[in-house]
Amino acid sequence: MYLEECDVIVFDFDGVLVNEDLRPRHLGVSLLKEAIEKGFSVYIVSGRPKEEIHIIKDFLKNINVRPGSLRAIMLRSSTNISERDWKILAYNKIIDKEGCIAEVHDDNPYVLGSIKKFNVGALVLHLPDRCEILKGRSRLSSCDIRFPYTS
Repeated sequence: MYLEECDVIVFDFDGVLVNEDLRPRHLGVSLLKEAIEKGFSVYIVSGRPKEEIHIIKDFLKNINVRPGSLRAIMLRSSTNISERDWKILAYNKIIDKEGCIAEVHDDNPYVLGSIKKFNVGALVLHLPDRCEILKGRSRLSSCDIRFPYTS
């Protein structure tokens, strides 16, 4: 599949959608909602153990996003694998299923660096006050605009 036709966008949970106190990070939430509104197939991939699915579902409810509006929420089934390795496996599973990923939003530059050769159109690094596009071009609102993450 050509990346221009790809409609899959993946968001990390911790560091992109929420901060360490589980408070919403406004830029990540804004981009998530934009991706859903534009009809993208949206995944949340998190290094959290699968037993913590309720934390993500409660968060989505609090920001008025139905979990059913997402393609999937993917969590680690075992803590015997590192978060980085788990995410790489998850991204591979998504590519196997969908054929591509239009963009990945993550706060870990090592994760993004590990997948730069995958069939991914854009890699977006989320920083405390903004995001930076490390590869490709985002099909969502510009990450060059600074946006406060706190409530």
